[in-house]
This record gives sequence, C-alpha cells and structure tokens, in this order.
Amino acid sequence: MINKTILNDIGKWFVLLIIATAFYSCNNEPEASGDVIVKVYDKVLRKSDIETLVPQNTKATDSADIVDRYIQEWVNKELILQKAKLNVGTNPSIEKMVEDYRNSLIVSKYMELLVDQKASTEISETEIAEFYNRNPENFKLNEEIINGIFLQIPLDAPRIDDLKSWMKDRTEDDLLELEDYCFQNASKYEDFSEKWLPASVLEKYLPDALNNSALIKGVTIEQSDSLSRYYLVVFDEKDAGETAPLIYVQPQIIKILQHKKRLEYIATFKRDILNDAIENKKVIYYEDK
Repeated sequence: MINKTILNDIGKWFVLLIIATAFYSCNNEPEASGDVIVKVYDKVLRKSDIETLVPQNTKATDSADIVDRYIQEWVNKELILQKAKLNVGTNPSIEKMVEDYRNSLIVSKYMELLVDQKASTEISETEIAEFYNRNPENFKLNEEIINGIFLQIPLDAPRIDDLKSWMKDRTEDDLLELEDYCFQNASKYEDFSEKWLPASVLEKYLPDALNNSALIKGVTIEQSDSLSRYYLVVFDEKDAGETAPLIYVQPQIIKILQHKKRLEYIATFKRDILNDAIENKKVIYYEDK
C-alpha cells in the first residue's frame, strides 16, 4: 500500500500544479484583460495603444469613426502580415533590408542627438553680413515689401487732423504721440518701421485693393469703409526683383548657416572617428582582395 504521507504530498503538489497552471493561463491570455480590444492570431490591440489616437475636442461621433477605422486597418494589416509570413517565409533579402533600415535609424538618431548636443549653431552678426554680401543674387525679392506703420481707427475717432500731422511729419515726438493715440483709439495698430512686410500681407488689412504704383516712399495711403478709417504710412518700399534688405532675409540666412555648421560638424566627426579607428586597428584596409 502507498504510504499516506506520500499520498498527501502528491495531493499537495497536484493542487499547486493546478493553481500554477491557472495562474500561467490567466497571465498569458490577453482576452482576460479588459484593456484588450481585439486579437489577431497572437497579436493584440489594447485600449492603451489608441489612447492618444483621437485629438482633443473631437466630436464623439468623429472620435468613434476614427477609432473604428484604425481598428479595422490594424486588423487587416495583421491578417495580411500573417499571410505574407506564411507565403514569403524567412527571406534573406527582406531580413537584410530590415537590418539595414534598423541600423540606418540607429545611426540617424545618434547623429541627430550628437549634432544637437555638440554642434555649435551660434551665428554672429558678422557671419550673417558676410554671407549676405557674398550672395546678393540669392536674395532677390519675389514681391514688393514695405516698411512703415498701419492703423485702423473708428470713423468717429477724435483728433484726425493731429493724427494726419503726426503721420506726415514723423518726428520722434510725432511718432510717440501717434503710438499713444493708437493705443487709446485704434482698432488695429501695427508698427513695422524696424522690419519689412510684404504688400500682399498688408493689403488684407485694407477694404480696397492696393495700387502698387502708389506705394512710394513717404506716402500715406488712406482708405475707409462704413465703420473705419485705414492708414498705411510707407516709410520705405522695395520692389520685386530688388535685393531684399538684410533684416528681411536674416532669419533665412541664419537657418542656412546653421545647416552648414551642422554638416561641417558631421564631416569632421566622421573623419575623426575613422582616423581614430584606423590608429587603434579597429579598421584595417586590405589592398589584396
């Protein structure tokens, strides 16, 4: 007869085995989780995977459509992928492409981080001016630009004669008076006397189309509608085809020079890492192949 102690031990181990099997099954069945939306073969799509899918302030009906489309596309993709795996199998050329792509992503991300951390992108005023003076043909204007002041005031605004006088004379005191007046009375006031704006942008502020031939240095253009008076004071202007002022193209030049510095840093880094590897016998070229 079998010893009772042995039977008890077997019983205990059997119970433990059942508990362990149940625990393993629960932890390996994604359907047991309320987070799972759909399962395709051994792949699952979870609620947590689509939490950021729908933009904020989206209508409920639109949100549902977006989620439904995404789920269906995900299911279709996984089904096709399973078919592809069965029919294509392990293809060395695909595996190589995947590995090459992965390596390319790693290198690209590393270089991006390296350049952001190490490459100097500070551009001096001297560098900007030198680049501008060496490349005037690169900075021809495609449209007319204006330097000046724009204001819109209600028809019943006070002191119109004073306003016109300030705009005409434009002494330092006049411009201070004009600015103070506009802060109190103007519906819209834009001082672009230290920068330039395209005429096409300013035209959007006016009720009537601009006559470009009337955009002459020193002129004040006045228009009105049933509610407001509009004044465009032209301090200076540049026609299409002329070389743009430095201040107008400065942001563009800064981007060009920063990009150039990044490329120079990458070239220097590649050269240094190669020379270091050759010196330390990490790269060995064999002439006889």
